[in-house]
Amino acid sequence: MSSTDLALLRAWLRGLNDDGFVALPPATRDGGPFDAADVGVAAAEEAEARGLSPDVSWVGWHNQSHAFKGGRLTGVQHVYHGGDLAEVRRRLSTLPDRFELGGGGSEDEAFTIAVRFDPSAIDLTDDDAVDSALTAMETDRHWYGDHPRMRLRAPLADGAVTWLHAVVADGATAGHRARAFALLDSQDAVTDGELDEAVRALRADVDQPPAAPAHVVVNLLRERGRLGDAATLAADLATALHDRGEPGAGSLLVLAPTTETVEVARRIDAHVAEARIAAALDGNDAWAVGVEIAERLSSQGVDGAAVDRFICGLHTLTPAPFDPAPTTEAEAARLAALLTEPRLPERQRAVLLAWTRRLPEGHVYRSAGAGTVAALDAAVAEAGERLAAAGLDGWCPPIGLDSPHALWETLGEVRDLSPAQEEWFRATLLAPPAAAADVLDAYLLEALVACGRFTTADGDALLKGWRRRFVRRPGPYARVQPALVSLVIGLFEAEHPRAEEVWTAVMQLKQAWARPLQLLLTMYEDVDDAVLERLRGVIVDADLYDQPAAIVAYLFLYAEQAEAEPFEAAVSYVLGEAPGAEVAVRFALELLAGNPRLLSPRYVHPAVAEAGRRAIADDELPADFLRRVARFLGDGARGTA
Repeated sequence: MSSTDLALLRAWLRGLNDDGFVALPPATRDGGPFDAADVGVAAAEEAEARGLSPDVSWVGWHNQSHAFKGGRLTGVQHVYHGGDLAEVRRRLSTLPDRFELGGGGSEDEAFTIAVRFDPSAIDLTDDDAVDSALTAMETDRHWYGDHPRMRLRAPLADGAVTWLHAVVADGATAGHRARAFALLDSQDAVTDGELDEAVRALRADVDQPPAAPAHVVVNLLRERGRLGDAATLAADLATALHDRGEPGAGSLLVLAPTTETVEVARRIDAHVAEARIAAALDGNDAWAVGVEIAERLSSQGVDGAAVDRFICGLHTLTPAPFDPAPTTEAEAARLAALLTEPRLPERQRAVLLAWTRRLPEGHVYRSAGAGTVAALDAAVAEAGERLAAAGLDGWCPPIGLDSPHALWETLGEVRDLSPAQEEWFRATLLAPPAAAADVLDAYLLEALVACGRFTTADGDALLKGWRRRFVRRPGPYARVQPALVSLVIGLFEAEHPRAEEVWTAVMQLKQAWARPLQLLLTMYEDVDDAVLERLRGVIVDADLYDQPAAIVAYLFLYAEQAEAEPFEAAVSYVLGEAPGAEVAVRFALELLAGNPRLLSPRYVHPAVAEAGRRAIADDELPADFLRRVARFLGDGARGTA
């Protein structure tokens, strides 16, 4: 090629732009929109800058989806879009001949761009070329329920099955051979010889990377009438996984339900697998078997969080080997039955009820039949009455402190801490469990500090060894602000005598990850024109990580200098069309909601969304600001603007 794949696509995208279409330049690892939401924001800003209709159709991708290596397309590039779907498809169908278009089946599904498949041009020893071809084939894959067989929404290209047989036989890496084997299984094309060879390879050394997916092989053995072989292989592989501390043992065992695999499941504490296999062997409901297992675990003194998580998943269980077509109706009905199950211990009923109440308003269980939804509502009410009578119907802490997801589920409940919540947050912060998630400190500190409950005594306790505990790189997908930020803010808000000392130490950190934190904490510098000018420079030139922190610090300091409220400063910033105006919108809504979180860009609290809806109804606020609020909240709010 005279030009790289990336250069070809960049030139092609540039040519799609006109008065009726926005095609963003390709995002790369070094710049561009960060995620799918940012792509939409960037497209809207581009349309506004060019004077186009806000409803103009657009395409683009974000830097996390960048699928190029040295300019070469080595996988599948996902292309996000908005506006008229037919118009977007028409524009994208003009791809250069080297590429092929996929996806885009609905307004919510991204389009895909991949190198057109040509088996004669692929050298099986070229890892990148083989990987690119396999990735393109896997793009539209899906599964039915928990069946291990991959299915493809689109047929494979001519010659693909023959080529996959060749990869299984002669692929350069075990990973490529395993992926090709799974793709052949998706086409019901695995030969008996290939299956026997896969079994032999898996049994030869269970500690080596498999040349075929173990789940697919076990499932094929059972389907072809070799249940005994499937059970023995599953038991051996599951034991090896357990001994290495790796996941997946239980999901292997359920594919071959026998007395052998149920005993292995019990021995390695694969409780879900044990319930499902036992239900298949005895003809019982899996969730009912699970209740008995939970009783046994509780009597044995098993970790409470592990039992809680097990209980909260019981309603999804079906007898082994799998449920090829799970239904919302069935799961919702099982959940209702479990909530009122007499044998369920009351403490575990409290955990399950809290989990059920935390399901989002639009959860699929709410879309079940009217009778099922009514039964679930009645079960929630009955469970609440039973627990209230027992004095147990209060706030329930997160289920499993070793799971960030369990923490995120409760974020909507902790905008303002009740006395019981404050007691639990402080006790857990001062004596965290040994196996806690990395983000637990951040989760606990953000709420205590934002709600004004952080005390000098808390500071005294946490400052012992604070560098070792809190000076660490924040995770990229956390929904709360870094613990180090909350600690410094809490020290200042509590007027702790060491606040200035800790702030100075944080501002002197040399690690690159600390820069956004330091930019935010600039709000504790003495305000003058030089500081504001420095922050303005950062805002204009900053990347996606630094800009939000710099904007929030700027708004605080600007408000202080102008002797204005931070909310007024945020509104003025938005009206001034300054860079990153959506950050200022979010900051303004956090202030309106009360107990503001300053650096939590990945989570919009329900109270913040409600504050936005109230703002939109406020005729005294500037119309241009309200339009920005509507855009921030999304299409649902835009209709009320």
